[in-house]
Amino acid sequence: MRLTFLTILVLIPLLLAAASAQETKTKNDKDETCPGPVYEPKEVTRRAKIKVPEVTMTDEARTRKLQGTVSLTAVLCRTGRVTDIEVVQGLPYGMTERVVEALRDMKFTPAEKDGEEVSQRLRAEFNFNMY
Repeated sequence: MRLTFLTILVLIPLLLAAASAQETKTKNDKDETCPGPVYEPKEVTRRAKIKVPEVTMTDEARTRKLQGTVSLTAVLCRTGRVTDIEVVQGLPYGMTERVVEALRDMKFTPAEKDGEEVSQRLRAEFNFNMY
């Protein structure tokens, strides 16, 4: 009886800490989704105006003379944030992560449909070649 009580006293704080950590992870999760409808570029009146970020190669990718393409899809949300990022094709040596981070920080003006700001789907490819 006493052992069970002590076990419960030890487990409760651990469970509470785990629940708290899970809640924090959810709040800080970078994988955001965009609420509302998302339109394809051909469905909008004015496409989103984007400033394509410059992505430099990681030291390891440069050392290994990496060549290839990172392909992604994302949503240029009407809120001004890039959300729903999905990697279609990645590269090793930290290059996929570098492209995803650059995409998250990308600046753009949201698309418009019939005079209202809307969310637009984006397909992007980043090519890396050592010349």
